[in-house]
Amino acid sequence: MRIRLIISILYLILGIMSVYTSVMIFFVPMFTVPLVKFHLGSKLTQEYIFLDFTIGLLMYFLSNTLIAPIIYITLIIMPAYSIIRAQEKKLVNNPSLILVTGTIIWGGLLLQGQLLVRYGYSYYEEYKIMIEQFLKPIKEDPNYLIFHQGIEELFISLYPSTLFMSALLMGLLAVMVNRRRKQLRLVMDQLLSFRLSKGILLLALVAIVMLTMNEIQYATEVGANLLFIIFILFYISGLFGIISYVTKLSLSTTTKLVCIVLMVLLLPVVPILPLLYGFFDTIFNFRRVELVI
Repeated sequence: MRIRLIISILYLILGIMSVYTSVMIFFVPMFTVPLVKFHLGSKLTQEYIFLDFTIGLLMYFLSNTLIAPIIYITLIIMPAYSIIRAQEKKLVNNPSLILVTGTIIWGGLLLQGQLLVRYGYSYYEEYKIMIEQFLKPIKEDPNYLIFHQGIEELFISLYPSTLFMSALLMGLLAVMVNRRRKQLRLVMDQLLSFRLSKGILLLALVAIVMLTMNEIQYATEVGANLLFIIFILFYISGLFGIISYVTKLSLSTTTKLVCIVLMVLLLPVVPILPLLYGFFDTIFNFRRVELVI
C-alpha cells in the first residue's frame, strides 16, 4: 500500500503542477504505466479505487481547476483500470481492450472539451478552424461554393466521431506501452486475426434509421456520427484483415514489410476497399477467425 500511495501522491503533484495540461494530449495515456505496472502483482481493490478518486478530489481543491482532475480520472485512471481488469484474465482480447480503452478516453475528451470552453479554449473551435483550412481551396472556387458549404457542415457535424478516431489511437498507445516486449507480438497477432461482431450490423441499421428522423432534434447528427464510427471500425477491421493476408505470403520479412508499406500508401487511392472488406468479413468471416469484438 505504501508504494501505491507514493505513486498516487506523484500523480497529485503532477496535476497540481499542471503537467497533464502541458503535455500533448495524445501522450497523456502514457501516464497509466506506473499504475498498471503496480497492479501486475496486486489486485485492484475498492481501497485503491477510493484512493485514486480521493487524489482527484484533492487535485481539484489544490489546483483550483477542474481540467487537471478530469484529465487524471478520464484519461489516466479509467483507461488504466480497463487495462488492469483485462490483464487479470488468463487470455486478454487486446483488440477489444483497445476499443474499450479508446471509448473511455473518447468520453474523457468530450467531457474535457466541454470544460475547456469555460477557460477560453475549445477543441470544437480548433477542429472547425482545421476543417476550414482543409477546405479552403474548394471555397475559393465559385463553382464549388454550394458543395463547399454542404461538405463543411457535414465535416463539422462529425466532430464527435472524428474525435473517436484520435481516442482509438490513444487507446492503442495506452495498451501498447503497458505491454512487455514479448506481449507486443501477441497484441499484433490478435490485431491481425480479429473480426467485428455481427451485432454491429444491427447498430448500423439503427444509425441509418436515425438519419431519417429529421423531426427529432439531434437524431440525424447522432445517427451520422454513429454510422461514421461504425465505418471507422469496418475500415480498421478490413485494413488489418488485408494486412494479415500479406503476412501469410511465402516472402521474406523485408519483402512483406515493403508490400504492407506500399499497400498503406496506396489506400488513399482506393479508400473504400478496406471498408468493404471489413463489412463483408464481419458477415462471412472469410479468414475463419475466432477472436471477435
